Amino acid sequence: SPQRGEGRVRGLTISLPGHFQVENAAVACLALQAAGVKVKEEVLRSALKGVSWPGRLQVISRKPLIIFDVSHNPPAIKTLVANLAGLYPGRKATFLFGVLEDKDYLPMLKYLGDYGVRFFFTRPYSNRAREPKELADSFRGVCRKKKSCRVILEPKDALLEAKKGLKNDELLCICGSFYLAPLLKCCHSSI
Repeated sequence: SPQRGEGRVRGLTISLPGHFQVENAAVACLALQAAGVKVKEEVLRSALKGVSWPGRLQVISRKPLIIFDVSHNPPAIKTLVANLAGLYPGRKATFLFGVLEDKDYLPMLKYLGDYGVRFFFTRPYSNRAREPKELADSFRGVCRKKKSCRVILEPKDALLEAKKGLKNDELLCICGSFYLAPLLKCCHSSI
């Protein structure tokens, strides 16, 4: 139990963004309690406040606002979109998206299309990447409204193009694959 008595600790702060992270933290605390692991309250508070999880709603630039998220399946993309809407209300979203061939990409495109305004489809750094043109063609089929959609094969070029049109009230989210992580170096060196 993390605390004497009821086994509850109130007023915890978690450094990770997104409502699902609060749920994850609660499950972790309950798992510790169920396993009979005793953790001092100050240790628990410090651990939750200091935890970081690169690649999950990771802000890699504030001006312009650029977020990297490794979401690569429909439930994760759905959660990503919900968290972006909750964390950044009123901001229009541009997505730079690439995914591997074995992923269930059509529902992902629909979730992104329902939320975003501009889309850049690229090829993740993997020989198993799905062709960006196929993504764009499929996107046009699942997206209810006509939205700006471009295919740029090289991820670095897609990033540069996506950043060009960003306004202060907008955000850019890079998502769809762990294999887009090399773009983080581009963002840090060019922003």
